[in-house]
Amino acid sequence: MKFPTPYNKKNVFILILILVFLASSLLFFSFKKTTIAITTIAIITATDTLVLDVAIADTPEKQMKGLMFKTELGENEGMLFVFDKLDKRHFWMKNTYLPLDIIFTDENKTILQIEYADPCREDPCKIYSSTSNAVAYVLET
Repeated sequence: MKFPTPYNKKNVFILILILVFLASSLLFFSFKKTTIAITTIAIITATDTLVLDVAIADTPEKQMKGLMFKTELGENEGMLFVFDKLDKRHFWMKNTYLPLDIIFTDENKTILQIEYADPCREDPCKIYSSTSNAVAYVLET
């Protein structure tokens, strides 16, 4: 007597499709996604107000990458680095393809210093450091 087997070609094909779907779903959801929030800020001077759309770099991973490998940046775009504590800040332009203004500010968002940074594609790259030990935010634009 021969017992019927549930392993016909159609069932095997469906089982393989289900396993591929489950495996791809697990891979998709296991990768840590880094999303960068975009917000609008205003820089108010004695004579003008400049409105910028900035990406927020508020984690060490986002801060480490910064604007590396960017080949273009809109006229009113940039990145705002938000730090948990006041400190002296250092910015390295390695793999940054655009010239940037680096604006160091304190916890009240008062501008302390502005550096004009040149792109750097290979070592040695200049390090741009704040003169103040009380930097809370840095804006690159």
